[in-house]
Amino acid sequence: MWFVSSYALGPDAEDPEDVTVGVHGGQIWRLDEAQQQIELVAQFVAGGPHDGPDNITVSPYGYALACTDGEFAGATFSPDGRTLYVNIQGPGHTFAIYGPWQAFRGRG
Repeated sequence: MWFVSSYALGPDAEDPEDVTVGVHGGQIWRLDEAQQQIELVAQFVAGGPHDGPDNITVSPYGYALACTDGEFAGATFSPDGRTLYVNIQGPGHTFAIYGPWQAFRGRG
């Protein structure tokens, strides 16, 4: 299972519910239930070009693809794994991007 933490505002956050130990621009995590292990796969710098991942999908080939809504959002693969569908929230377009997505197997 893969999941994201979109951001952390740190100990100086304005609202008490937003206070965190550290500051980051997002994290991607992977949980291996069989091994009972959780792994931090990526951590982004606050204000960086890839900060704020807030949705993620896993390819049929085992790697994850995160979106930040700044450009693409809501990515998902077709059942056969050959097509990646992504959305742009405004003006509301969906695109089909054809792989060879299996070429990325084992990277990352």
